[in-house]
Amino acid sequence: MSLLKLLIFLAQCGVAKAGPGKFWHISDLHLDPDYKVSADPLQVCPSAGSQLVSNAGPWGDYLCDSPWVLINSSVYAMKEIEPEPDFILWTGDDTPHVPNEKLGEAAVLKIVERLTKLIREVFPGTKVYAALGNHDFHPKNQFPAGSNNIYNQVAELWRPWLNNESIAPFKEGAFYSEKLLGQSGAGRIVVLNTNLYYSSNEQTASMVDPGQQFQWLEDVLTNASQAGEMVRSPASSPSLSGVAS
Repeated sequence: MSLLKLLIFLAQCGVAKAGPGKFWHISDLHLDPDYKVSADPLQVCPSAGSQLVSNAGPWGDYLCDSPWVLINSSVYAMKEIEPEPDFILWTGDDTPHVPNEKLGEAAVLKIVERLTKLIREVFPGTKVYAALGNHDFHPKNQFPAGSNNIYNQVAELWRPWLNNESIAPFKEGAFYSEKLLGQSGAGRIVVLNTNLYYSSNEQTASMVDPGQQFQWLEDVLTNASQAGEMVRSPASSPSLSGVAS
């Protein structure tokens, strides 16, 4: 159940040549905008599919994805627990577990926009490093190796968090690199689009380096090494996810 995957937690990170820093990591929110408490166990949440949800409460049910009230409360609780993190990592998977035909591109973008606005509202002055998860596209998993409407629209939604030089690579492949904020200025964060290598992604199955992301990464790491920067790289899922090692 998605509630068990609601991995919002405060992480302590060691920063090179400095004291410990602090950041929030948000992942797998899986908002089900149609969740409702109903006496009919088949009408509570689309994300439960054909399963009977017989004991649903206002904060959700383990057979369902997350209702808005749960996500909203959780993000505000983050603010109470640690109101001034160095930054926030947001590694995606925002939409519910429903068939593609019950979602659509507009619905995906609406959910990403809604969650983006919530995070900006609660943490208006905090830098957010955000990545797309495999559920944050339509159809699910089918991330292309080049520019498309979802990449373009999300880049604009996240523009307040992105440096100007990050906009172009995000619109082309949903990856980017920026200085890592914190107690040390010697850090860099590299946000990868590992969905390009997902085993279920038919759009990039025959490509050696979809979106030339690996070539771009090699250049970024070379420059970071020369600058003495420590690199951290968050992503929604491991590269080649779903492929047996």
